Amino acid sequence: MTRHDEWKGPFRPSRRRFLRCVAAAMAAGAVDMAAGSGQAAGRLADLLSPHVLSFLNVHTAEALAVPYGLDGRVVPGAMPAVRHLLHDHHDGSDHEIDSRLLDLVFTIVRSVGGGAHTTLQVLSGYRSPHTNSVLRLADESVAVNSYHMRGQAIDFCIPGCSLDELHRAALSARGGGVGYYPAHNFIHVDVGPVRQWGAFGGAAPMQPMGRESVMMGGRPMHLTPAQARSLAMHRRALLWDHRRRGLAGS
Repeated sequence: MTRHDEWKGPFRPSRRRFLRCVAAAMAAGAVDMAAGSGQAAGRLADLLSPHVLSFLNVHTAEALAVPYGLDGRVVPGAMPAVRHLLHDHHDGSDHEIDSRLLDLVFTIVRSVGGGAHTTLQVLSGYRSPHTNSVLRLADESVAVNSYHMRGQAIDFCIPGCSLDELHRAALSARGGGVGYYPAHNFIHVDVGPVRQWGAFGGAAPMQPMGRESVMMGGRPMHLTPAQARSLAMHRRALLWDHRRRGLAGS
C-alpha cells in the first residue's frame, strides 16, 4: 500500500572533498585552537555529513528518505526523486523543486531535534497554476501567485512534534514565508521574502472530522483526521472546478 523509496546512492566524502571541507571550515573561522574546538568539530561534521530528509505524501501514501545534500552541494540524482514525491497530486504534474526549500526544511527539522528518520507528512508541495486557481475558488486565502507554483513552498507537519514548536522553529530559521494553520494541523514555509501569517491564514477553521477510509491500490486506507480534512478540501475544490467547467460550457 505504501511505497517507500530508500535512497541507495553513495554519499561518502572523498579525500579531496574532505580537504575542501576542512579549508572551508578554517576560512569560516570554525577551527580555533585556543577555544571553541568543540564547535569547530561540530561545524566540520555538519559539512561532511549528508543532509537527509524523509517525506510521506499523505495524499498518495508515497514515502521517500533521501540524502539530498553533501558539502553544501546537491547530491546528483536526488532532486528528481524529491520532485516526484512533491508532485501535484490533483493533476499528476510536477516541477523542479528549489534546493533552498530543502535546506530550510532541514534546518527546521534539526531545530526541533529531528534527524534522518524524522518523517515530514506533506500536505502540499508543488501546485500547478490550474490546481492553485481551483483551490482558490474553494478557499480565498490561497495566494494568487503562490510559491507552491514555483516549487518553492511546502505545507507539512511532523508527527510527535507540536505544531507550536514547529512554527517557532520555522520563524527562527528566517528563511522565508511562514504560515500557521492550527485548524488544519500544518505549517507552510517558502523561500520567498521573510514574512508570517496565521492563525488560519484568513480561512475559516474546518470542522473536526473523524476517521475515514479511502480505497488505494485496491485496499482500504484509514486516514488520520488531518488527512481527512485535506481530502475534504480537495473534494470541495473539485466540486467548484466541475461547476466552473459547467458554467463555461466545457
